[in-house]
Amino acid sequence: MASMSDPREAQRETDLHDFFVARGEFASAFAAVPDSALAYKGASDEYALSGIVVHLNATIDHYRRVVEGLIDREFKPFAIQPQDPGVEAAHAKRAQSGFAAGERDEAFALLEAAHDDFAKSILTVQPQDYTRKVSIIYKTGDAAHDTSPADIVGWLTDHYREHVPSVQKMAAAAPAR
Repeated sequence: MASMSDPREAQRETDLHDFFVARGEFASAFAAVPDSALAYKGASDEYALSGIVVHLNATIDHYRRVVEGLIDREFKPFAIQPQDPGVEAAHAKRAQSGFAAGERDEAFALLEAAHDDFAKSILTVQPQDYTRKVSIIYKTGDAAHDTSPADIVGWLTDHYREHVPSVQKMAAAAPAR
């Protein structure tokens, strides 16, 4: 059992703190988006502006399933079970179309729930396993990738932050109504 002075536990706490800060940065950027811009999709944008929230939610949920897989398989190599294709298609469609102003609160409640569920799953990882790399096959037919829970927290933190300028840029480019 790791002691409270275990540096991996301290790293996990620091990483989770940064993850929560990044969520706040994203939420602050999105709070400035006018309702009239939620459906905006520039010519080169994959998602509607509000669809970025849906995309983040689906990504966080995916990586929660990865962390749970690591724990369930006792940090032995494994392949991720594909998500139901209907669920994936619904997420993709929703990310492309986005949501309406009346759905903003619900969309952010779902994002917050996915975020918190992911953080809870990370807190169940023993400190000695937090940085342990495990070979994971993410998609049938692809090569395995060595991944640790610490990697995943970092990826998701970066993912929030990479979308902050996208949100700001798209909101500025959206036609005023």
